[in-house]
Amino acid sequence: LALLLPLLDGMSQSHRQPLCLPLRVLEQRGTTLSIEGAVEPWRQELMITVTQVERGNLEVLNLFISEGPQDSGILIESMQRLPLAYVDTSNAVNIKGAHPPEQSERVARICRASFAVEDVDEPYAVVRAPPAGQRNYIAR
Repeated sequence: LALLLPLLDGMSQSHRQPLCLPLRVLEQRGTTLSIEGAVEPWRQELMITVTQVERGNLEVLNLFISEGPQDSGILIESMQRLPLAYVDTSNAVNIKGAHPPEQSERVARICRASFAVEDVDEPYAVVRAPPAGQRNYIAR
């Protein structure tokens, strides 16, 4: 999940800190998050709760998916309703029934959840779709 990405060498110094310190995964083996709901490969409007399996399915995040014709993205917030990150999906999904964006241009930009222009212009990470037939997404 975007909030739990390791620090990447190519990031600017201002983006080298985790988006939310309390949600850092300190266990070397990582953690398992569960997303209950139908996340479809097209634009949609819904809210999903994310749980942490190792902690008895404790609710840890809310995902507010709002992918309209002009603005398309996912707001990630804590259970205390604090905004943590925004995932710009405008180049990742298309309307239902339409072809997805071109593979080479299909990306989701992960930004800090703020209204500052510099946070959107300088994403925390960019996730690229894998080549056809692969399931590993790459975040840089």
